[in-house]
Amino acid sequence: MRLVLTGVVFCLAALGSSTDEVLSKLDKAASSFKSMSGNISQSNYTKVLDETTTETGQISLKKVGPKELSVLINFVTPNPRMVAFGGRKAEIYYPKLKSVQEYDLGKRSDLLDQFLLVGFGTTGKDLKANYNVKFLGDESIAGQKTHKLELTPGAGPRIEKLQKLELWVAAEGAYPVQQKFIQQSGDYYLITYTDVQLNPQLGNEAFKLNLPKGVKREFPGK
Repeated sequence: MRLVLTGVVFCLAALGSSTDEVLSKLDKAASSFKSMSGNISQSNYTKVLDETTTETGQISLKKVGPKELSVLINFVTPNPRMVAFGGRKAEIYYPKLKSVQEYDLGKRSDLLDQFLLVGFGTTGKDLKANYNVKFLGDESIAGQKTHKLELTPGAGPRIEKLQKLELWVAAEGAYPVQQKFIQQSGDYYLITYTDVQLNPQLGNEAFKLNLPKGVKREFPGK
């Protein structure tokens, strides 16, 4: 019995140590993070239909403040569109419809903050302040060794929409390789990043939509 208890205590201690180690890696990486670019694959699962749709493209991201990012995502397949956001404004350009929709993210600040808290440049301190963090072990994702974390929201608006979040952190570089946002309904979004380049030189023009003439601008929700 004493041997069994000793083994349990040892495992719990190792689990805590591993969690702290990964969070420490994130703290260190966040201090030097400025920007990233790479490929993105996003799978959207709808539980009631038992259906998954996947779209792929490229992403560029730049840190412009402690809690502010500029982002441009160019989804190429299956339905082309470009998504840009900076500050509290988001724009979605649909080339086939020749329209761009503009949104005020101030009204959805909880979703924006959620993305910021689990994205590139995230600190371990931020995660611990907003989630209950559990280390689930090492996994290979897209050919990379990663540390997998389970994040359960604490009290607040996030817990109403998000059941939990799974985060795969690159063992080398300590940046997100994969994120899984699991909603209370059982629906989830699985985002995978590949061919990531850290801290490339990205000017402000890299985050602006180059819209052709004749594009109609719409303001849904207003």
